[in-house]
Amino acid sequence: MTGNRPISDHVADLIGEIGRGENNGLNPIGAVIGATVPHEGRRLRMLLPHTIILAPGLGAQGGDARSINALRGKELGDLLVPVSRGLASVVDREISPLAYRELILERLAGFQDAIVHRPVSTAAVS
Repeated sequence: MTGNRPISDHVADLIGEIGRGENNGLNPIGAVIGATVPHEGRRLRMLLPHTIILAPGLGAQGGDARSINALRGKELGDLLVPVSRGLASVVDREISPLAYRELILERLAGFQDAIVHRPVSTAAVS
């Protein structure tokens, strides 16, 4: 906290100001916001409506579709979701290649469902 606001809000203000007025699309600078705490993501997205957000944490770190939807904005391409560890990690090192392939395909389907672009209304973001 600084003053009566979280430091993340002050950083969001700075990011939001950069590039404002330069174009009608997304700002030229983005933010990294973890996809593990939906209410924080939703609050920060409201402060950064025209910012590209990189949202690590889906899968292995506990982020889910609800977390991703909290970070989603109104513009196509405003959310980037890396899932490498959540996709490729295994506990059973003895897994067969065929079983590993099936595991990857199952995880891919789940992640694709979580990150498919669904435009949100202003009411859904607030």
